[in-house]
Amino acid sequence: MEEDFDFEGLKCAFNKRIEDISSEKRGIERKLSNEGFVKNAPAEVVKKEKERLEELEKQFEVITSYSNELNNMKC
Repeated sequence: MEEDFDFEGLKCAFNKRIEDISSEKRGIERKLSNEGFVKNAPAEVVKKEKERLEELEKQFEVITSYSNELNNMKC
């Protein structure tokens, strides 16, 4: 018995995750570009924001790559 795979659902899930990551990245980038935040926040907070941004950038690359591969597949 062959089961159908929901490619469209997966595409939608990837696109949603890409949007979520992009939004979170923009928020962190805004914080880190704010001189007052960087100057006044504890160094550990700034460090964690930078680490989170790096992690989000990695996730964005991976999910975008998967999404592109999925979009190029013939269903």
